[in-house]
Amino acid sequence: MGGGAFRGGRRLSCGRDSSRLIESPLASMGGASLGGGPFPHPPGLDISSTGVVGHVAGLWNCPDTSRMDHELIAAAVFKAAPYGLRTKVELAAAGLGPAAVASMVRRGTLTRVTAGYFALGAPTPAPVDRLVRLGRALEGRYGGRAVISHHVALAAAGLPLFELPLDSAHLTYRRGGCYRARRDHVVHAAPVGADIVTTEALPIAEALVQCLAMSGEKAFVVAGDAALRRGLATREVLAALADQR
Repeated sequence: MGGGAFRGGRRLSCGRDSSRLIESPLASMGGASLGGGPFPHPPGLDISSTGVVGHVAGLWNCPDTSRMDHELIAAAVFKAAPYGLRTKVELAAAGLGPAAVASMVRRGTLTRVTAGYFALGAPTPAPVDRLVRLGRALEGRYGGRAVISHHVALAAAGLPLFELPLDSAHLTYRRGGCYRARRDHVVHAAPVGADIVTTEALPIAEALVQCLAMSGEKAFVVAGDAALRRGLATREVLAALADQR
């Protein structure tokens, strides 16, 4: 049969010379579905506009098919991912089980952000953006019981960070809790007198005062001055919070 394979009446070549590729079943399907491949994408995931399908047309039966399938699925799954993050449960539901995810992490296609949360390996975000992404992943990991705080909340608001750590995220419990330090993050007890139970995020003024206590006056002044100029905090509220601490 000449080394080729047949699918749907069309002959495919798996030779090393890409110019020998004849026609892929994907071409006649418009790239809207992965058809009968070993890792079909889940319903509702549209990969037709990812720009990936055209690059793998004709490779469906080649030896490295499963890797190409994984790349397609990842492109679709992460296309509209909140904060560029997906959980291991979401990846598994899309057909990327633990073995596939581990392989993609080794190849650099995916990166593990924190336990149970993954992002695409490229492009590599700036250190500040990577810190915020870690914080958002940890919010999900804590099931909404904690919110980003300290310098992570300042970074998420676009405020400048001065002499603040970028490799460890800080969160604060919405209610109660106690101080806990982990490899990639620290979570703090809920601040006295601050309402973060009914609000979506920690107030910037509270985060500024947290940074003052954690890293000192310089970090507080740099971010605080920018916050005042942008109307994200007032001098009165900052002074009151600082007095409470």
